[in-house]
Amino acid sequence: RREIKLRVREIKMKIKKLFGALLTAFILNGCVTTTNSPEYRSKLFSLYNSAVEDAIVATKISEPKIYLIGYALWGGEDWSENDVLVFKQAAEMVYPRKPFINFIFSNKEINLPTKYPSFNHWLSDRTIDFVRKRITTDDILVINYSSHANQNYISVRVGTKKWKSLPVGYFARIINRFSDIETIVIADSCHAGALSDKIARTNLTAIFAASAERKSFGCTPLSNNTFFGSAFKQVLEQQKRNDKNIDWEYIFSKVLERIRDMESNEGVIPSEAFYVIGEN
Repeated sequence: RREIKLRVREIKMKIKKLFGALLTAFILNGCVTTTNSPEYRSKLFSLYNSAVEDAIVATKISEPKIYLIGYALWGGEDWSENDVLVFKQAAEMVYPRKPFINFIFSNKEINLPTKYPSFNHWLSDRTIDFVRKRITTDDILVINYSSHANQNYISVRVGTKKWKSLPVGYFARIINRFSDIETIVIADSCHAGALSDKIARTNLTAIFAASAERKSFGCTPLSNNTFFGSAFKQVLEQQKRNDKNIDWEYIFSKVLERIRDMESNEGVIPSEAFYVIGEN
């Protein structure tokens, strides 16, 4: 009889935890919508297919193009998507007269994807295949991501759901598929420098929000941008007032200056953000 009572108590506890999880999901997400629901998948693929349709039109332009792929991987907070959009603005300022083909994934959602499709392995791989088949050595690839990370893994959280880990090697493999293409990489996370040695080559220009051993800052739940993203934003605003042509080396050098100032003012251990400039 005692065993039966313990079993009943255990079942009640499981039911209570399940109800609590469902209630939390309802409060956080507005309704309980899973990534496998027909409504969710319909919205996800609608947004993605729209991006593909725009890309197909743009690929017909004969002049050299900019292929931009952005990954805002941390959901439920503003800074990840905001940073990725700032990086897009930076590319548009460096290449003001070139046509852009944009693919942006953003996990900032409530219960359904909104402006951009959420990160999905299959859609990401499909995007890389799409670009690889069409990009030429006259074009330029700009790829960036923003999230939490350690030296081995990058965090992926869709909305406010449980976060998962994405190996740093995932992005290394993507970038290395374009070894013949001039490539710009913006890595926005703690320990971002861990990616550096995995992608090093002469035709690659890149900036990393922190060295492999250090953390970056500003990625708190209420932040609009990280320190890294804020530095980019400030440099771009200043540049708009100057109205002069700029290149990546100019932007990256000014970004590092501002990051050092912010970190000094906050009294934190320096992130040791750094950049490399390719030969092209």
